[in-house]
Amino acid sequence: MKKRNSLIFLLALLTVAVVIYIAVSTIAKKEKEKNTVPEETGFTFIEKKASDVSSVSFTSSKTEFAIEVSDSGYFLKADRDFPLDSSVASSLAEAVSVIECDRMVSQDRADFAEYGLNEPQCVIEATYKDGTTLRLDVGSYNRHTGSYYVTVDGSDKVYLLDAGIVDAFQVSMNELLKDESVTPPEDGVEAVTEIEIVFSDGTKRKYSFTEGKEAETGEDGEETEGTEDRWILTITRPDGTEETRTEDFSEAAEGIYAELFRAELVEWVDYNVTEERRGEYGLEKPYAEVTVTYTETVTVSGEGTSSDVTKETVKTLHFYFGDAVQETPEVPADCETDGGKETSAETSTETAAEASTETAEEAEEKPGEEEGLDRYFLLDGGKVVYVVSESDFPYTLTGEKGGE
Repeated sequence: MKKRNSLIFLLALLTVAVVIYIAVSTIAKKEKEKNTVPEETGFTFIEKKASDVSSVSFTSSKTEFAIEVSDSGYFLKADRDFPLDSSVASSLAEAVSVIECDRMVSQDRADFAEYGLNEPQCVIEATYKDGTTLRLDVGSYNRHTGSYYVTVDGSDKVYLLDAGIVDAFQVSMNELLKDESVTPPEDGVEAVTEIEIVFSDGTKRKYSFTEGKEAETGEDGEETEGTEDRWILTITRPDGTEETRTEDFSEAAEGIYAELFRAELVEWVDYNVTEERRGEYGLEKPYAEVTVTYTETVTVSGEGTSSDVTKETVKTLHFYFGDAVQETPEVPADCETDGGKETSAETSTETAAEASTETAEEAEEKPGEEEGLDRYFLLDGGKVVYVVSESDFPYTLTGEKGGE
């Protein structure tokens, strides 16, 4: 009896082991089939040129946009006035010009949940000038093959699509906008003759370039002392009194130049802001207005002669710092198709969330009394309002490194 019970126990144990082995083998086989690309590959759905694309759109839970093409270029379907970056738009058109899938992994819609296609992460659609259309429902990411599971044009078949095509659409509204810029002087800071900063409380700081003098020998044979090139500073206080400091402020002037012309403008809050709307961001009567004056040599055709004439022209550029940001700017989030990668729009949103919540009265304190505030920013002649941090403009906004 005891031997019989032992035999039954061993048979039961063997049965369980066989069941486990079959289950593990089945799972392993299925996983291998998913992650191994067989010899039979290559399913071409679209093979065209970027110039054949008439529209392309992207939809996810966080981002949605549609780009159309006209004879004059690319534009957002929802807002033709949006300053769309044509280089980004053309890259999206290029991404849907050729669609080739590595292989088919399923022909059964019942498997959609397994591949993340019961609730697609995003949908990419394109229309071509010959009337052809394309729809890609994008599911889960397969890290072993570097591909996404997709269905094409609503079919029941599941394919593996190269990640590069989907990743091309991981752009935020920040990245779709064509950033504004100003053209710096051709000779850089060497061409600048004056920098004036006017604050809303009446304080002014004017940096003026003065050329040095070489040492000279007078008639009496004595040599006069020479001087070097330098920047001097004139401070005008709110009560109108002035103070001129003649020590060398070259470091401050060069620092201001670098901060203004090398600023990384990565976060915007509004576009097509006309002069009438500048007041919404404190840019009509700005917290600080910076004027950079410089000289530029231009060549003009000689009047009445064939020879050209060169002459120096004085030019100015203006930069405006507006109100302190009181709340998180509404910056559209990035497309997030890879299940959790941190994207630039997310980073921008996090940064904006850390913006100061100081009152408007506190934001208008004298320069240098507040640090780290985020402020609205506008370039000379621009219509895009950006957000910048005061901490990125220490020479310009506080003067704390300029010897004041």
